[in-house]
Amino acid sequence: MGVVTEQRTATKDSYQPGVFVVRHRHGKPGLIFALALDLVLAISSISPSPSHVRSIEAAGPLVPRTIHLQGFLSGIVSDAQTGRVFVAAWSMRSATPRGTVDVLDARTGLPVSTVAVGYVLTGIGADVRAGHVFVLDGAGGPYLGLRGAVSMLDARSGKVLHTATVGFDPQEIAVDTHTGRAFVLNTTDHTLSVLDTHSGALLRTVPAGPDAREIVADERTGRIFVADVAFTNEIRAFDAWTGEPLHTTSFGKDAGLDFGRAPAVDTRTGRVFVANSAYPSTVAILDGRTGLLQRTIPVREPVREVFGYAALAVDARSGRLFGVYPDASGSPVKQGAVDTFDASSGGLLHTTLAPVGSGSITVDMPRARVFVVSQGQADNTGHASTLGRVSVLDARTGALRCILTGGHGRRSDSFDPTGAVTIDEQSGHIFVFDRHQGTISVLDMTC
Repeated sequence: MGVVTEQRTATKDSYQPGVFVVRHRHGKPGLIFALALDLVLAISSISPSPSHVRSIEAAGPLVPRTIHLQGFLSGIVSDAQTGRVFVAAWSMRSATPRGTVDVLDARTGLPVSTVAVGYVLTGIGADVRAGHVFVLDGAGGPYLGLRGAVSMLDARSGKVLHTATVGFDPQEIAVDTHTGRAFVLNTTDHTLSVLDTHSGALLRTVPAGPDAREIVADERTGRIFVADVAFTNEIRAFDAWTGEPLHTTSFGKDAGLDFGRAPAVDTRTGRVFVANSAYPSTVAILDGRTGLLQRTIPVREPVREVFGYAALAVDARSGRLFGVYPDASGSPVKQGAVDTFDASSGGLLHTTLAPVGSGSITVDMPRARVFVVSQGQADNTGHASTLGRVSVLDARTGALRCILTGGHGRRSDSFDPTGAVTIDEQSGHIFVFDRHQGTISVLDMTC
């Protein structure tokens, strides 16, 4: 999923109301499914299914519509070539889970079709050049001992073209459009599956590391980087053509490479940025080609020095690195910060104060914008007391341009704490994925 960046500036906040969300109630499926689960992957394309879309709303000038979907949302990706947005979800029907992919029109935000895909969907990715979308199906692997699968869909029609069996519990995917390879992290058997993005065929499977959790691709250097967190604290590099392991950078057993903190890659310079939350917190800059440590950026602000950055993102065009620090005070406003660094020297350029209740950050390089998602808060009745927000920053200056608010107060959280932002390059529409709301809201970027 894309990374958003935001900078922290002590200027007056400019609020512009809007609503946007996508729902996924459980980030990692944790249900024990009945043994009646069919071992054969029943994957078939179906006609548009209006019943799968619960409702569509208009909600203000900045939000053309909010689409409420059924099931547990697990991923969203856009394809600028076809003008489509794909949302992966799954739901329980009787004793058997069933997966679906909802196809939306990126220009209007309206549903186009619904495709039945597998069982327990856990992620989604796309190869725009190949014209294919890849859907991860955990199939209840860690609970029933079933292997996972990756289904390849046509990015224009949504039709399922191929399904490949991979390792147990696939959770993360990275796609290199230059090499035509998709890399899937299987978290239960700790392997990395390499697929051909043109045929969907499984090419090879290699060990990924005992606790591999995050994966990113660098098409410039032809490298795939896997973060092995917790006890190992290593960054492993793989060849983006063959999947061959290349080198490993170890940070030591006392380092703090944490879950959910993926490395950030500067595609212009080939540098890799790694957040280390072990006190005192730092950001390590690696040479992506060799894995060698080039320099370390100290995190000097007292609170962030203790907890470190929740997420990193890079804007290769402006040469900026962004470090997101969520609020740690418990304030309903969730007033966190985004630090902006020079990606070459590591020098701190700017700090932007903004509502940051999560580590979700996304960069829109063509428009030089950074988006940071803040989760909403609920009162003791379960209604939203503070709406979720998306802060929009200028990727070149770090100035806070505006704050978009969202949520209808139907549930306690207006936005997912790890809610992803997907941007359609052609229309400029912003699709916000919220795992709690179970909705997709479409925003127009006007600031």
